[in-house]
Amino acid sequence: MRFYAARMPLLVSRVVPITLLVAAALTVSLFGVTGELIGMRACGISAIRIAIPILVPCVVVAVGYREAIDRLVPHAIARATQIKRVEIKAQETERLSVWSRDRDHLYQADRIDPLAGVAQGITIYELNAIGLPTSRTDAEAARHLGEGTWNLRSPRRIEVGPDGVRRVDPLALARFGDEFATERDGAELSIAELRDEIEGLQVRGFDATAYRVDLQSKLAAPLACLVLPALALLFTTGGPPFRTPAQILLISVALLFVHFVLSAFFVSLGYRGAVPAFAAGWGATAAFAAALTGLVLERMRRSGTIPRPR
Repeated sequence: MRFYAARMPLLVSRVVPITLLVAAALTVSLFGVTGELIGMRACGISAIRIAIPILVPCVVVAVGYREAIDRLVPHAIARATQIKRVEIKAQETERLSVWSRDRDHLYQADRIDPLAGVAQGITIYELNAIGLPTSRTDAEAARHLGEGTWNLRSPRRIEVGPDGVRRVDPLALARFGDEFATERDGAELSIAELRDEIEGLQVRGFDATAYRVDLQSKLAAPLACLVLPALALLFTTGGPPFRTPAQILLISVALLFVHFVLSAFFVSLGYRGAVPAFAAGWGATAAFAAALTGLVLERMRRSGTIPRPR
């Protein structure tokens, strides 16, 4: 029960655009059943003017939706993951005093949480051929970026040489041993955290494609709360004759299916690097926005608001 309660914000965030689309379509459907839609059109009220009052609540919801997927949903995903792996599957979570060594490095952490991808009290020793330390790097904390790479927070480094001990500028990224193996999901990061991680990876020459796609997807998601209902309203207010409630629901399902497939398609291409991250995150919503713009222009041409191109 606690696992599904923790996942509830994620589930709600996924159905909000669907709910707005269906609610807008059913509202217009009721107008058609009661004859109000015919009355409004007979009075010269355009389909766009009919849609605007219905879209105003969608705009309000989209603003709150953006805050929810930025602040609430990442924490909910992290909490649900912890409950599933630790309490349901009995996987090991937080570990204390972790040590790891490869051929020329010795790693130590006071505490590491593999599920959250964070560690505290990091110390890294570089060793020479006979196992003596040549440098030491300390960091208050570190976050896993993927593929064994960690981003050190407030690192400090000293080197031991023939001239004694001296402080040098530290590297903010480090690769730890297998004892520090962990998992990190971009869905558990807020927009600000994603931007910080992307900047840190880009400055040091690491690939940040996955995080860039996740960031653009988060930025584009609220726009779907407006574009999908608007597109459904323009489809359903065209007439007379007006579409039946069953036809309106079929149109809504078709729009949702196409948007889901396009979103998954563009994101998968973005993860593989086949398209830019911006196109991967915004591709599906941009395609629907283009279709919406085309319908609006066509309605305006039919009504004589703008002249048809020659």
